Amino acid sequence: MSPGMRGIRIEGGRPDDDRRGFVLVTAEPAEPDVATIQIQVNDHFEAPQDAGAADGERTGYFVEIIEKDFETSLGRADKIISTLIARFTEQKEFDDGSH
Repeated sequence: MSPGMRGIRIEGGRPDDDRRGFVLVTAEPAEPDVATIQIQVNDHFEAPQDAGAADGERTGYFVEIIEKDFETSLGRADKIISTLIARFTEQKEFDDGSH
């Protein structure tokens, strides 16, 4: 078997807000030797320095994010996944590593 890429991870900022954190997209085979892929979108938020050191204060910060931004985050993930699938299916030629 020739060496090849088994997956890809792309990290970037959220374009529509200024909260700390990032979006991490991972695409990889769902199972070995199966022609299916798994795409994961991690919309990662980090507490700002002024969110307080106590766990309870940070928990409140993240609960607020979930209440306000959950639907936006789901929409962002759906758009990312749909775009990846559309671009992949538009490909006409693929290099399988055999040449």
